[in-house]
Amino acid sequence: MKTIVNKTTTIATAPEQFLTTADLIKQSLNVVPQGGFTREDFKVRDRIEAYLSDQARDFELEDADVNALKKIVSEVRWTFRHPDLTDFLNEIEAL
Repeated sequence: MKTIVNKTTTIATAPEQFLTTADLIKQSLNVVPQGGFTREDFKVRDRIEAYLSDQARDFELEDADVNALKKIVSEVRWTFRHPDLTDFLNEIEAL
């Protein structure tokens, strides 16, 4: 089990609304992998997303889900650059 700290970033989505670690993970889960989603992709991503139901807290993932999350996040092509996004990517990679 690995704990992921659900931080609030300074990445604004609207005035006084900022993305959290959970938001960035959700965005990553919804990016279509090359070749599209398989049924197994849905199962893994749905399982990871279930951990994120309470965005007000940190969450723990099983080792297999951590490994899947690391792969998913590493394959995302982001449409913006931000220091907090770099921190998020580094934190996920270090899990």
